[in-house]
Amino acid sequence: MPFWAPRGRESLPRLRNPLGPIHLAGDYQLDMPSLADAATSGENAAKAVLAGLGR
Repeated sequence: MPFWAPRGRESLPRLRNPLGPIHLAGDYQLDMPSLADAATSGENAAKAVLAGLGR
């Protein structure tokens, strides 16, 4: 489980949205982290990058 400092989760909405061509992935973006969700997050980020490249 990730450790969040007090009020540290307030940054999650910003981390969940792409930063221009940069797409972040990981279980830290989720409410209840898991390995399966981390893998899905990575796959979704990769698909978004490929779509941005026109592929």
